[in-house]
Amino acid sequence: MEKTLELILEKLGKMEADINGIKTELGEAKADIAGIKNQMNVSFMEVNEKLDRIEKNQEINRKLLD
Repeated sequence: MEKTLELILEKLGKMEADINGIKTELGEAKADIAGIKNQMNVSFMEVNEKLDRIEKNQEINRKLLD
């Protein structure tokens, strides 16, 4: 009976270590996702800036052609 309890405690300890490992991996994945979101936001901002410049250039071209 005592051996059985020791084995159960040992397995529970391993399970706890596995769970902690999974938590760590999830934390890293969340950080990766946050980084990707930031990169996407920067990319969208850059695209919007370029679109604004294109629109301004088109307006200037229209005025020059008139």
